[in-house]
Amino acid sequence: MHSKNDVSIYAVVRILKELAERTGLSLPTLSRNLREMLKDGLVELRKEGKRILTQITKEGRILT
Repeated sequence: MHSKNDVSIYAVVRILKELAERTGLSLPTLSRNLREMLKDGLVELRKEGKRILTQITKEGRILT
């Protein structure tokens, strides 16, 4: 049986794999960058139905 965290982790990995395919960047590179952006509060993850969306926070928008 999987916990809610496991489901979120699997969803994030799936998203990262898709990004890796689209951008040509490695999965470890994307994962490391996303983790840093989450830690720094530049992006956030939110669940919408079965989907987990990554969204830029207010702080992240200031940098763009």
